[in-house]
Amino acid sequence: MVVDRAPPSRDVQVRANHVMNIPTYYLRNHTFACLCDRHYVILDLLADMYLRVEKRNFEALVHCTNVWSLSSTYPHESRNGTLTDESRTLLSELIARGLLTENPDHANGTPEISVSIPVQTLMSDVERIDLNHCVRRVFSFLASAAIAAVWLKQPISQTVSWVIERKRRRKHAPAQFNVDLARDLIAIFCRLRPFYNRRYLCLFDSLALLNFLARYDIFPTWVFGVQSEPFAAHCWVQHDEFVLNDTVDRVRLYTPLMAV
Repeated sequence: MVVDRAPPSRDVQVRANHVMNIPTYYLRNHTFACLCDRHYVILDLLADMYLRVEKRNFEALVHCTNVWSLSSTYPHESRNGTLTDESRTLLSELIARGLLTENPDHANGTPEISVSIPVQTLMSDVERIDLNHCVRRVFSFLASAAIAAVWLKQPISQTVSWVIERKRRRKHAPAQFNVDLARDLIAIFCRLRPFYNRRYLCLFDSLALLNFLARYDIFPTWVFGVQSEPFAAHCWVQHDEFVLNDTVDRVRLYTPLMAV
């Protein structure tokens, strides 16, 4: 028999930690984490750095952090709140790196992200797109790529903040995602991309595409994912089950860590 166990509420966890005289720590608002195979991978967006932690060591901290939603272990199962020497060392390191805080006002309120499993790509056979069809979009493409190049000269945390703020301020985005329009714009973007003299990198190309689509009131999600063994990081653009600038087979190799 399979029993679904809901994770305890934050209030329950805080009361339990108070009884054990253990502070409750929260992932900072610039910190994101996911379970990936035998490791937890933590992204410090402020430092633009990834940290890989063995699963057993990270889950030993589940009773004193707000990351139970990421974990297969709940607070009442974690050795009655006992910290091992290894877990104490890890806790100290995470605090020293500024990844954990005791102040819930500075916390990432949703450490677990929800991203649909991709089943279809909107990338089409761009060679069939006539360049004449792209002419009236050339300026938008060049401006989008140039802005992406400028933004990526800034810290990635600042770039992500700009993307979030633009999405928040959108005024004319339609209620429903226009798949046909998005497919056409993506094909144009891919057809024009070889004319922009910059090496293909997932970070630049995803941001440039986001900028391009935003000009037509399309605001998909920027997804960051990781592999644990061997470690690798990747990002792509997605809307629900549609991958916009990659293949389904490739992005499924990565565990989503952050979605913007």
